[in-house]
Amino acid sequence: EPFPPAPATTGEPADQPFFLWMATTLVHDPFELRNSIDADRRSTPYRMLDMPVELLPQSQSIRKRVPLEANPEYLREVCVVWLDDAIGALFAKLEELGLDDNTVVVFFNDHGGEAKATLYDGGVRTPTIVWRKGGFPQSGYNTDAAVASSDLAPTLLDIAGVPYDPKAFDGVSFKPVLYRQQGAPVPASHAMEERLVFMEMGFAKGVMKGRWKYFAVRHPEWALRLTLEERQQLLDDMIASRGNMPDSRIVANASSPFGLSCVVPGGCDAEYQALQNHPNTYYDKDQLYDLPTDPKELVNRATDPSCQAKLQELKDALRGVLRTAPGTFAEFTERL
Repeated sequence: EPFPPAPATTGEPADQPFFLWMATTLVHDPFELRNSIDADRRSTPYRMLDMPVELLPQSQSIRKRVPLEANPEYLREVCVVWLDDAIGALFAKLEELGLDDNTVVVFFNDHGGEAKATLYDGGVRTPTIVWRKGGFPQSGYNTDAAVASSDLAPTLLDIAGVPYDPKAFDGVSFKPVLYRQQGAPVPASHAMEERLVFMEMGFAKGVMKGRWKYFAVRHPEWALRLTLEERQQLLDDMIASRGNMPDSRIVANASSPFGLSCVVPGGCDAEYQALQNHPNTYYDKDQLYDLPTDPKELVNRATDPSCQAKLQELKDALRGVLRTAPGTFAEFTERL
């Protein structure tokens, strides 16, 4: 563990590098006011506290800033305001401890909102902000560097000056991207045209390089051998578990293809949005997209005769990645 406990939580000044991870469920369920801003603030996942933690504004403050009476559908906006308050509390504590001058803050989320639980850009491309007081040499800019979430750990170690073995991480530090001077090119390690970005989710694994993305969907042999009755049981169990979930809208039968993230005919509820956005290609085993000309990934080029060389190139690239990783993945990890 290279970092000691974060002083922003202990109240002690820092004389060495520290790391704080703040994982929030916002913006997310529950959206009901009685279970969110109006809930008992003594309630925690561990136990009921004797006294509430008074770090964030009370619900009355949020109600003044979000016109719920005008539109009850503003519940997501409530979550955004609440999240903004939490981040504000973090920055206030950093300033109080005199740490804001020498701290880097990274804000990112777990997945995109248009294709959750999949490898489409709507699932894997997420907004990220890297902040430091006074900015970086190219402050206020959007970078076209190819950066992945696996890069965060080595980047933070790099920025903090903590020694580490680069071979121990899947990602690559993007500190050079942050600190490059105005007009300087993106470092080769993160150049969009040069870097091979690996991605995986559920039963899909893929790579992206330059303008092209390829991913393969391969379910395990045991799943492919399931009888129609066994597939029906899986579907029945999924339907029974849904209850009143708002996204319980995937219509399937026992013979429907399995989802990309689960062995259930049709797919899991988390896949609903992606299925709506990619109705014609969602269940294709091999998917190849030219992102600049097809940013919404609606035209699968995997069967296009003019794209077979690119398809094979990226298949070989994926095979190269997976042969150095644990586990198996159909023909991609078979030994020749």
